[in-house]
Amino acid sequence: MAGIFELNDLSLNIEERQQVSEAIYEYVLETSDIAEHHEIHTGIEWDTQIPFIGTLGLVGKKIIKCKPDANGNKIPFSEKKWSPKLIGDRFEHCSTDMNPLLKLFKKVKRINPDFYDRINSEELGIVLMRLAEAMKEMITRLVWFGDENAKEISNGGLLTDGTDVEFFTPFDGIWKQIFTIDIPTTSKYYVKIEANAGETYEEQQDLDDDFAFKLFRSMWKKADPRLKQLIQKGEIVPVIHCTSAIAENWQEFKENKSLGFTISNVEDGGLKEMFRRLKIETRYDWDAVIQNYQNNRTKYNLPHRALLTEKGNIPIGTVNTADLDKIESFYDKYHEVNVMDFRLKLDTKFLVDYLAVAAY
Repeated sequence: MAGIFELNDLSLNIEERQQVSEAIYEYVLETSDIAEHHEIHTGIEWDTQIPFIGTLGLVGKKIIKCKPDANGNKIPFSEKKWSPKLIGDRFEHCSTDMNPLLKLFKKVKRINPDFYDRINSEELGIVLMRLAEAMKEMITRLVWFGDENAKEISNGGLLTDGTDVEFFTPFDGIWKQIFTIDIPTTSKYYVKIEANAGETYEEQQDLDDDFAFKLFRSMWKKADPRLKQLIQKGEIVPVIHCTSAIAENWQEFKENKSLGFTISNVEDGGLKEMFRRLKIETRYDWDAVIQNYQNNRTKYNLPHRALLTEKGNIPIGTVNTADLDKIESFYDKYHEVNVMDFRLKLDTKFLVDYLAVAAY
């Protein structure tokens, strides 16, 4: 059987061999930033409701008769529904597939049936570490770039030719919901980014020195009064998520204007990127997906994107938070192979348009 390791180009010196096992498990245990960007809703199943309670409307008229007329306004209710999809994958590893250069991992010197069971071994630590990283990347990829109708560019879609589209099709992610339903180009909460229309990588990256400043200012002007009021009252914590070219353009603009260090930027003992007290969150993970999987070899699909919102408006739904980073591993004695599985139910929703402004 084909092993999970590709080791033909690997070489390790004695010192590296001693250090490898020390680093493996520590990295797996790093906490994810998924909860920083999204509220996590648990216990969801198919058609679980997300109810919205509307406003009552205008009240209060001049009373000119003994029995005032009843106000006919009503409180509207609406809803969206969770539709979680079961997502998972499996990897197999057999110790006999290991390249001789990694024999350093094998502390069991004798050949016996247990030799093939490497569930607690260092080389399985490598697999689990990389699988945990890949799961985190998977959640980000699907939550933001999932598209049930995803196709390759040659088939009329957006995905780079040669991409396995099934890695994008479990459910519609936040960008797909924004483009098609919640903040399309006709929405009053949409801001156009002209540079995205460039026909080459170079044209797309040709940004004015004050590009980010003007973009953030336009987004703030487009923000709904209800969103601004919630921010003013401190009831939500707003963030401007944006691709790296926007964030770097903003930083360079501040440096050129000598605005890089201000009292409002210093929080929690460190310098934070801010615009009018809105935190700027650089989304390198968006860049990675766009450049690797939405690239026609001449230009990228909407390489500049920004979203002003708060994490409660872009929640992730799952049955159990433990499933988001749970990996099961077991040894199949009959086939003499170590198996690593993960399974989770996942969905995401963009909730209400007036709590956001999207630029793309």
